[in-house]
Amino acid sequence: MAPTPDRGDSGTRPAKTARPAPRTQRGNIAGRQARLRNPHSAGATGSRPAADPVTVANGPVTLAREIPAFISSQPLTKGHLLAAQALDMLGELDLREPTEVTSHEAALHIAAAFQKAVHTRLPNRAGLPDSLEAVIFFQADNLSAIITTNTMELISPAWFSRRNLSYNLKQQVYSITAAALKNVVPIGFADDLVEYICGVNYGGEETDEGAREYLVDGCGEDPDDLPPMPSEYKNAIPAWAHVTDKRDFTVMPPKLRAAAEALDQTTIDFNNAQWPWARIDFEELCEINPGYADAALEPPIWFFPRVPDLLNAVDDVMNHAMQCGVVDACSAARMNTPGDITTWLSYLDKSSALLADAQSFMDMCDDEFGPTFKDSRL
Repeated sequence: MAPTPDRGDSGTRPAKTARPAPRTQRGNIAGRQARLRNPHSAGATGSRPAADPVTVANGPVTLAREIPAFISSQPLTKGHLLAAQALDMLGELDLREPTEVTSHEAALHIAAAFQKAVHTRLPNRAGLPDSLEAVIFFQADNLSAIITTNTMELISPAWFSRRNLSYNLKQQVYSITAAALKNVVPIGFADDLVEYICGVNYGGEETDEGAREYLVDGCGEDPDDLPPMPSEYKNAIPAWAHVTDKRDFTVMPPKLRAAAEALDQTTIDFNNAQWPWARIDFEELCEINPGYADAALEPPIWFFPRVPDLLNAVDDVMNHAMQCGVVDACSAARMNTPGDITTWLSYLDKSSALLADAQSFMDMCDDEFGPTFKDSRL
């Protein structure tokens, strides 16, 4: 799982009182039933308005190629000027003959053009997850952008439950898909879920002994009436549902093998690139949008098989998270030059392509592992 924003407060063990309300483990934790909750729905704290393209009243506005910082009494922000310069470099802003317009009209025109540039680079096909959106901030000193995922969901293909597939085959397909997704969206896997449920229910204790001590000595609970222990959640994870970096493409049928090798190489290339797309500095994220400061760090997207104990765990974890909203940011960037902006747009293109490739691979797996598929190794 991509590194989770580090908030740094680990909490303390409560005194011997009634069991405290669930809380999140803070720190670098590695890293629902479909659409558990929309974090942008009414009542969610820390929500941000959708960044829909801006339209300009009374038709389009044309600007001079050398955009003046002052056109009327109020100047354009540096964020607007940077965006205009970057879009001009890409040939995506209409700058023809000089036309006198107000700063407000110029700002609307630039914002509309930039939103169009962003939206044309977001994923354009249905799939999971398929609801990325961009929130743009034209600031006095820079242009800042946050790409978010407007969904809470559990990705759990039907073939996860197939029993005629080998252990190695399922683990390879699961791991290759997981590696691609974690580079684009905030996502959690089965092993991550155990860490989070331990943070919510046992004060971060991950052993049965530590969990009992926390509940009985720290919270005053009845030792004969305790909830499931950490080992029960760990044992509920199927043996294949652990993400591995080791690749063995030979366990796959030929058509799927070629697709898997291609997706894995695309993921490696994307991960080796210079732009840290999914590695978000939490303090910087909150400076761009303070609404995230009190949000929970549980990932809004999960990817694991529908095992009852794991479904119960994700319900507990996300019920807690839904009380304060989640950090649903896929990427956050503060751009100080036109070059920063063109590079960011390029990686937005690449991240969308990687997400689309991962979805195509999952679709192919659904077709390949249909009702008539038989694993030749069984």
